[in-house]
Amino acid sequence: MRRHAHMPEDRAAVASGGAAARVSGWLQRHLPKIVVAPSFLAALVFFYGFIIWTAYISLTGSRMLPDYEIEGFDNYVNIWRLSRWNTAVENLAIFGILFIGMSMVVGCILAVLLDQRIRA
Repeated sequence: MRRHAHMPEDRAAVASGGAAARVSGWLQRHLPKIVVAPSFLAALVFFYGFIIWTAYISLTGSRMLPDYEIEGFDNYVNIWRLSRWNTAVENLAIFGILFIGMSMVVGCILAVLLDQRIRA
């Protein structure tokens, strides 16, 4: 008889346990998204946000102080007329080709050495 007297409390415990299980299941499904969300938001702002901002500013007439009036691609046309810019692009191409080439050579040499059965 005592068992029947506690039956409403048992039903309440089962009901609250079911709600806890539902919350736990929802949390278990969404916890990875919740954990990754701040990093994802920071990446959006600090990578893509600043890329978009830089692209926008590059199309304006800004020098030292901000000038938000769009001039279009005049800045890009003017920069290709500078001899210093052409020298910088040539140096970048030479450095890039040599760096990638040397990295490939060193990588292949290391791969061959690792593949050899060297006895000590």
